[in-house]
Amino acid sequence: MEVHFLATSLAALGCGFVASSMYFRGRERRMREEVLQESRVASEAAHASETRWRLLFEQSPLSVQIFRPDGQTKRVNA
Repeated sequence: MEVHFLATSLAALGCGFVASSMYFRGRERRMREEVLQESRVASEAAHASETRWRLLFEQSPLSVQIFRPDGQTKRVNA
């Protein structure tokens, strides 16, 4: 009786480990997907911001100049 109980207990523990392992793998996958989604959102936001800045710079009716730290002109809208 004791051997059967031990084998049954070990099998139950093994199944629990497999289920637990599958739970953590699923959780890991969801976390990776969330990180990738956040990265996509951040990338799209950066692209939109860069586009707004470029259009503002290029289409401004006023002269806009960007200078280097040494005082040389880096960029001028024309």
